[in-house]
Amino acid sequence: MNDKRQFAALPFEKMQRSVGVGNMQLLSSSAILLDAVARAGSFRRAAEALNMSASAINRQILNMEAEIGLPLLERLPRGVRPTPVGERLLADIRRWRREQTLAEGQLRELTGQRRGAVSIGATECFSTAVLPDVIRSLWQYPFRAGGIDPVRLDRRAHTQTRRQGA
Repeated sequence: MNDKRQFAALPFEKMQRSVGVGNMQLLSSSAILLDAVARAGSFRRAAEALNMSASAINRQILNMEAEIGLPLLERLPRGVRPTPVGERLLADIRRWRREQTLAEGQLRELTGQRRGAVSIGATECFSTAVLPDVIRSLWQYPFRAGGIDPVRLDRRAHTQTRRQGA
């Protein structure tokens, strides 16, 4: 199952960084290379896109196959095709890369922003005359993308306050 349309022509170093958090690499370079070769359909095309030698990529994948004890790629006269074992492993590698991308986004969110809830209590005239404009102006700030939820008026709190004051 070669999907050459999705093969990204990224330098190898950038591909490595794209699956790690900070300096931590969560997928092996061999796994990244296996995915790149399978998407490209050949060692040569993957090597050109990654700015590496085809023999270096082939050596890494041969080492991976030796470690696993099974062939991952079928070497053909005009390219490569994943074996059934290779297909299974590639499905996992691609899923792990997607999950890693999600995790990286969540970690960036946590390290760059504080999240929480803010409750604002106001009298009825203030909550209808002034507060809507204040809240609308807050929506213009960049932290809106960080997860500000639309404001919901809590009528129960308003009613309780009126009863206590009456």
